[in-house]
Amino acid sequence: MGRTILLLVAVVLVAYYVYIPLPGAIEEPWKLILEETQLKITVDLVSFAERLGISHFVDTLNLLTRLQEVPVTSDENVTVIETAFNGVPVRIYMPKRKSEMLRRGLFFIHGGGWCLGSAALPVYDLLSRQTADRLNAVVVSTDYGLAPKYHFPHQFEDVYNALRWFLREDILQRYGVDPRRVGVSGDSAGGNLAAAVTQQLLQDPDAKNKLKVQALVYPALQALDMNLPSYQEGSYFPLLTNSLMVRFWSEYFTTDRTLEKAMLLNQHVPMESSHLFQFVNWSSLLPERYKKGHIYKSPTPGSSELAKKYPGFLDVKACPLLASDNTLRHLPLTYIITCEYDVLRDDGLMRNRRALETDTPSNTNKIKSEFDTHITGITGIVPEEKEKRQEKDGEVESRNDPRQRKQEQSVDPRSRKQQQSQPWKTGAILTLHSRSNPRNRLPSRARAVPAGQSPSTSLVQRRDASVFWRDACSSFPPRLRAAQHSGAAFL
Repeated sequence: MGRTILLLVAVVLVAYYVYIPLPGAIEEPWKLILEETQLKITVDLVSFAERLGISHFVDTLNLLTRLQEVPVTSDENVTVIETAFNGVPVRIYMPKRKSEMLRRGLFFIHGGGWCLGSAALPVYDLLSRQTADRLNAVVVSTDYGLAPKYHFPHQFEDVYNALRWFLREDILQRYGVDPRRVGVSGDSAGGNLAAAVTQQLLQDPDAKNKLKVQALVYPALQALDMNLPSYQEGSYFPLLTNSLMVRFWSEYFTTDRTLEKAMLLNQHVPMESSHLFQFVNWSSLLPERYKKGHIYKSPTPGSSELAKKYPGFLDVKACPLLASDNTLRHLPLTYIITCEYDVLRDDGLMRNRRALETDTPSNTNKIKSEFDTHITGITGIVPEEKEKRQEKDGEVESRNDPRQRKQEQSVDPRSRKQQQSQPWKTGAILTLHSRSNPRNRLPSRARAVPAGQSPSTSLVQRRDASVFWRDACSSFPPRLRAAQHSGAAFL
């Protein structure tokens, strides 16, 4: 009898940790299941330790994360140094090959829910290293104070101070960066900070050098409505569930679990701030296909006392999607990458819709693809029938930047002819299917597929994430296209 009970318990535990309802489009599902199982076990153990009073949830995760950090190491292609910009630790990646002109500059902000991560993690070190090499760019990967030791606005201020330091004329000159070709990027919480500092830079009269582009990779852009369709579906998403994302949001502002409970109930915004919901109303900002039969319900008003104690979740510096239409109109060219099976998907889609409605001067094309993504690479299998369905159902929304049209008029005719001969799908928004690729390495080289050409069922499209940074910081209009010159964009 005892053995039977133990066997039954073992079967239940295995089913709980191993079973994940994955969509059929996910590539290599068993690798994803293995990664998700490891994450589930880790989170459960860390949560158990917190309940016992041994250690704070985030502190334990941070300790485990720091064990993965890699030292500062240069290689045959890139020189890596560690320094501080205005007191904020940064890693700088500089190509070793000589350049006849000033280089592009990329200011990168790591993700981790404002609680975890660093520029020293292997995934970010690899991305920065290969981006610097293949784009011939100077990459600054910044750190910032993490929760629970630091709360908003500390993370924002660290990143903004470091970015302002990087944009100084003497600093750009020291590292050989063209002040006209500097961009900012970040993933997840890093995308949140990238969007926030870009908007703040517009309001800063002392900032002489501005950004040319912002590239936001599945960014977290709002904390007002925790009942978006992507959050409702997020209970079943791998790696980042809606409850874990809410925990990260609340930790960003306070260790008081009262805010987290109110956010989980979607009852944290007071009545006097209800006018802000116009900026995050998914019933009007999401494309129909992403509403998927969900019914919009106005969030229940929360406690005014809670908002007074922790006003950060109502601040545009923490929630960039609350920016006014006038602010959006003056932003630089913007890339937004979202993932189909991700709680943060709708944040990016709503940001795109608001840009279209305000006629923001930037490329805001949206491409729907069946992809499996990770920050070090975007990969997935696109069967022919799925490609045909995408072409039938896909929504491509675009606005032309008047500055871009002016630039295109000055482009060499031979360059324009070459671009027209390779009609790559252009765009700022990619909607991808899942944020996980278990491989922390750059994918192998594969052929890129031009627009209108359906790939075979066996073709694996692999795109190095650096394509976005290269095109965004180039002196020509942004494109997602194959590069024939140094620093191949498609792998």
